[in-house]
Amino acid sequence: MSQKFVLPATSQCLASRISAAGPRRAIGLLARAVLLSAVALAAACGGGVGGDSTAAADATALPATSGAQASAPVDPTTTAFYCSFANGWQNCGFGEQAKALPRATLVTVSGVSAVRLHTEPGDDNIYGSGTSERNDLSTSQATTDGYEGKEQWWAHSVLFPNDYVDPPESSASSWNFGAVADFHNTTNGGGQANFQITAMPATAISLDRPTGLNFQINHGSQTSPTQLNYPIGPVVRNQWYNFVYH
Repeated sequence: MSQKFVLPATSQCLASRISAAGPRRAIGLLARAVLLSAVALAAACGGGVGGDSTAAADATALPATSGAQASAPVDPTTTAFYCSFANGWQNCGFGEQAKALPRATLVTVSGVSAVRLHTEPGDDNIYGSGTSERNDLSTSQATTDGYEGKEQWWAHSVLFPNDYVDPPESSASSWNFGAVADFHNTTNGGGQANFQITAMPATAISLDRPTGLNFQINHGSQTSPTQLNYPIGPVVRNQWYNFVYH
């Protein structure tokens, strides 16, 4: 499965954060896990975005059992930043955000090095997450050189294992969600990431509630942003999703 989207550009490309967040309302009986492999900045930053005011995002899915390798589609020797997680995430400048350390663990899937991000019930109030449960790997704006006006290519891979649990269906008074990866603004306080991949419930009570995997863009007010969603498809277990952004 391969899907490609052309998205309105966000105002900034800032610090990247890999997340396995829980629902906006606390859920006491669920645990979640996602696997992350091969994060790369494929090109050094330029002086701007030229005459094109859009950003492209591509998602390709490969079965983990087919022998297909999950990797950023670039040569690591030519990238400005590359992390395969073969020797841990700390060596790549990532730090873990968790209720109890370590929640994240190094794993290998069909020969591919990866990080397993895992949340447990009650893993809330993590770096401003409020009632949302979270296990993150994050890196700094300085490490990524993610400043406004820079032009970059990014790639990473994500796998949802068999024990991944979808957020429960939202009700009329609740909105349940998961965030898999994002590029987040650096302003203090609450609010949504500029750009993120969300893993929503598998089913919905109405057509205005997104399901499955989505690209999400937030712009304007940090705490009450204008939101754009671009569906990718249902969450499929045990296959690598390879993402490329420009």
